[in-house]
Amino acid sequence: GLGFPLWYPLAVRDPHIAFHPTGLVVALLLIVLAAALNVFVYRGRNWARIMVLGLVVITGLTFLIPAEEARPPGLIEQALSILSFVLELIAIYLLFSWPGALWFRSRTQT
Repeated sequence: GLGFPLWYPLAVRDPHIAFHPTGLVVALLLIVLAAALNVFVYRGRNWARIMVLGLVVITGLTFLIPAEEARPPGLIEQALSILSFVLELIAIYLLFSWPGALWFRSRTQT
């Protein structure tokens, strides 16, 4: 999620941005955020599920912004981006539909 598989094609197109120390730190922070959200979703935290939904919505909105790059992404990179987004939408559907939503109900101690 969050476009990690597409980091390499971006680096090939523009290594000055992708391999800049600030870009690498941001990428590392996003990887840590994604891992933490996955752990909290696994633990049944509803706020993490909602946060993942928000991030997927933001990702979807970025598809509406036209790219103003010197070298726009190629067909394969665009296809991977769309495939990644579709898989994220499927995951969101599974998180919010039954029986996935049951995972996030409060559990009573017995």
